[in-house]
Amino acid sequence: MAFSGTTTYGSSTASSFVLNGPATLATDATTNKIQAATSIFLYGDVDIAKGGTLALEASNPVRLYGTMTTGLGMDSYGSMAVTNNLTFYEDSVLSLYWDDNLASLYDGWSKEYNIFDVGGSIRDDGLILDMSAFDAYEGFSYVWNSNIGVLSLSYSSEVPEPATLAILGLGLAGLGLAKRRVRR
Repeated sequence: MAFSGTTTYGSSTASSFVLNGPATLATDATTNKIQAATSIFLYGDVDIAKGGTLALEASNPVRLYGTMTTGLGMDSYGSMAVTNNLTFYEDSVLSLYWDDNLASLYDGWSKEYNIFDVGGSIRDDGLILDMSAFDAYEGFSYVWNSNIGVLSLSYSSEVPEPATLAILGLGLAGLGLAKRRVRR
């Protein structure tokens, strides 16, 4: 099932929305919405485009059992907005990937991403954070707070600055001279 443009599926009078696996719900970079009077169950996978939002409106908690995948960037990211509570069940996965040019990052860059914008609380009964797409990039570090759905991501270049290299070089030269004096 793919959303294209600003789309609403269901209505506030529909009793529930169920996405069964192995189905995948894919959004674009706009705000797409699912409405249900009582419950939304996501057993399948959800792909939210970078810059897109999947808004889920139901009177009961939204339940995620599958994998939610979204892209992160310097200025935009994909997110899920829930009007009520959100519950992650065992083996549910949040899979994140970087979708921007790394050349634009600078040493010391950091950003917070509100992956889940929830009107109520977040209950984590087994959510797995998958950052494996970041393994190819050096310099990223992150802190994940599943209680509020916030990811803090930072980047630090691995290449020392020239001044640091010069100091290291002088230190090694000094050690070499000291060792040479001891041998005499």
